[in-house]
Amino acid sequence: MNTGRTPAELLENIPALTFCVFLEESGQKLTFDSFNQNPGIIFSSTTDKPEKELSAYINGEDLPEVIDEIKNAIGQNTQRSAEFRVAGSESEWMEISVSPGGKAENAQMAYGLIKKAGKARLALRESEEKLQGLNELHSLINRFASMLIQTGVHGLHDAINETLRILGEYANVDRVYIFEHQEISDTVDNTFEWCAEGINPEIDNLIGIPFDAVPKWKEKFGKKEYVYIPKVSEIPPEYHVEREILEPQGIISLLAIPMFYGEDFVGFIGFDSVRKQRVWSEEHISLLRLAGDIIAGSIFREHFEKAILEAQRKAEEANRAKSEFLANMSHEIRTPMNAILGFSEILLNTTDDERNKGYLSTIMSSGRTLLSLINDILDLSKIESGQLEVQEEPLNIHNILNEMIQVFSNKADDKKLTIDLDISDTLPSIVLLDDVRLRQILFNLIGNAIKFTTEGGIVIRAHAKPGEITNDLYDISLEIQDSGIGIGEEFHESIFDSFFQVESDNTRKYGGTGLGLAITKKLVMMLGGEIRIESEIGKGSNFIVVFHDVETSNVEPVKTQNFNWSVKEVTFKPVKLLLVDDVVFNRDLVKSFLVGFENVNLIQATNGQAGVDKALEIKPDLILMDLRMPVKNGYEATKELKSDPRTNKIPIVAFTASSMKHDEDRIADLFDGFLRKPVSRDELINVLVQHLPNEIKRKSTIEEDVMLQSKQRSSDSSESLPVLSVAKAQPFISLFDKKAVKHLDDLLQFMDTDLLAEFLDELEEICEQVGISHFESLVIALKSDAERFDFENFSRNIEKLNATIINIRNLV
Repeated sequence: MNTGRTPAELLENIPALTFCVFLEESGQKLTFDSFNQNPGIIFSSTTDKPEKELSAYINGEDLPEVIDEIKNAIGQNTQRSAEFRVAGSESEWMEISVSPGGKAENAQMAYGLIKKAGKARLALRESEEKLQGLNELHSLINRFASMLIQTGVHGLHDAINETLRILGEYANVDRVYIFEHQEISDTVDNTFEWCAEGINPEIDNLIGIPFDAVPKWKEKFGKKEYVYIPKVSEIPPEYHVEREILEPQGIISLLAIPMFYGEDFVGFIGFDSVRKQRVWSEEHISLLRLAGDIIAGSIFREHFEKAILEAQRKAEEANRAKSEFLANMSHEIRTPMNAILGFSEILLNTTDDERNKGYLSTIMSSGRTLLSLINDILDLSKIESGQLEVQEEPLNIHNILNEMIQVFSNKADDKKLTIDLDISDTLPSIVLLDDVRLRQILFNLIGNAIKFTTEGGIVIRAHAKPGEITNDLYDISLEIQDSGIGIGEEFHESIFDSFFQVESDNTRKYGGTGLGLAITKKLVMMLGGEIRIESEIGKGSNFIVVFHDVETSNVEPVKTQNFNWSVKEVTFKPVKLLLVDDVVFNRDLVKSFLVGFENVNLIQATNGQAGVDKALEIKPDLILMDLRMPVKNGYEATKELKSDPRTNKIPIVAFTASSMKHDEDRIADLFDGFLRKPVSRDELINVLVQHLPNEIKRKSTIEEDVMLQSKQRSSDSSESLPVLSVAKAQPFISLFDKKAVKHLDDLLQFMDTDLLAEFLDELEEICEQVGISHFESLVIALKSDAERFDFENFSRNIEKLNATIINIRNLV
């Protein structure tokens, strides 16, 4: 069919560029001759003289693919096609088809056709680009999620800002920001922001914005929906409020996505485009929502960890304040107690008035009771503040339980109660536990059982089973069961609270402070155990203590013997003792204790600075240094003296009223020893003997005097005993039989610490009335036995005391 058109006219109306392309032998340079159109028409070139190099019109990233396809067309003698973007464009795609055309001079030739890519191809390209973009975004999310997870709380703020930078550069927007929601005030704060170069930040201007100022946003965020405004200039009417806010900032398009941590609304993340419009797909928004929730989790973690750190800081401050308070209380209470007990001791040993002796004995007994109560309160506080340490050592748990039976047998007998011990064969003999704390636990529990039981009795059970870790460790169970008044189930937890007592009637009837079980529970927990109660009103109680994974030992427990200076006569060589203390009563007490030690020259100073000056002046042989003083405290004064070559060899002993562990640690690092107030005469002399030159002679005791007199009577019956010993034997026996003989008979059968304390007080009082001053050695030894629960030494010493009494009777 004849169209009436020439080939040239047909070519001019083809909507594509037909050409002949030449591939030079170098294989890189493409030139072409166009047939039907100026290349500028297809490629939107503004030049009047079209380029002869095809590569000038192809995006540099796509050029290698085009060259490869032309080579393939020529080399394989077949038609090939490819797609490329126009140079300088990211979105305008062209399609090139190439067929082989033979050889030309120094080049290979092909014919081709270039036209705009079809819709199908464009859609495919767009899908590929979107998929590539989504994959890139997914990779970025994985990258910054890992970064946020691995970043500590102190670096999290910077890590979130870095995340916003990564998202902003990926999305090719101008500003990315986070607004956090403040639930109490219902406001939002711009807390994080990234801005592209040349974009002014807004973070400082957007603090405390009422959430109601953007009601549509608030509504959508409440439904977990995002806000997308493609063009602010074309904003829908319902966003007119937002338009008034956004237009002054020059924002063209905006995306804001709510951030949730679980169901908690944290805030929102926003993406602003200022220079050009940004179009978002649903797929991108979904991934950005995921990114927002990841960031929300990091923000929540930052707030949570900061809250924990702040709570920890406050707890540490409170603990320091508590420790300081306890140290102050210890100091303030023990300082006057030092004077009360110390001067009472001096008066008791110097007065001859029997009535006054009785008064003084009462003062000392009450003072010791008060001090014991103070120690209980401080012990509880030290446990709570972590200042009480556990010291594991080998102990024979069988012996301890048997000793408990002996200790409490007398009290049980007095109330006509039975007290029995049931030890299972499964219980190992020697285990590693804190001996002192275990005894304290048993004393509290058994003492309570007897206290609140009026009929029936108490049973102590002990058994063990292999622990959960290895068969070499044991779970040791101790049960103290009584038939007493019982405790209601509603009080089974609260009875372990400090100062708690079940009923006011029982408080008045049975007394106590309510500290025993609180201390017991805390001690049990310190030893890695747990305690619980099984009890009903009127049916008694059963306290069950379980120590987990207790280690056994083949090492026999070591019995320590306390050396006693009261049985020795000490003579000091001429020495200078410097006492630094701001409390006059403390200085007077030490001075009174040193009466009789003529070679000890006591020099006094009233504060740390005065002590340093006096030490440099007199070069003392020993310094007793109080810790809390005006002008300069004991620590500062001691550091100064220890750093001065003129005084650094002088031993310095802390003279302290503190019982806090952290003080003891500081003392151990700096001082050569310490004396804790209230101090007794024997404790003072014991410290002086450790640091000052002296001579020690053993004192003769009343036992030795009696034995000597007995030997004299046996060898020469006609020779009379010394008048002093014979004269004092009669009143001693008379008073002893009247006041103390029954207690001695009981103590010869069993050891009861309460009964022993009462007996020794009576014995000391009798000795003071009669004027026998050398009976102190056995009294002190028995007190030491009771404190250490050393039944072997106790039996030996009580027998020795009984033998002494018999010998005194023989003198009458």
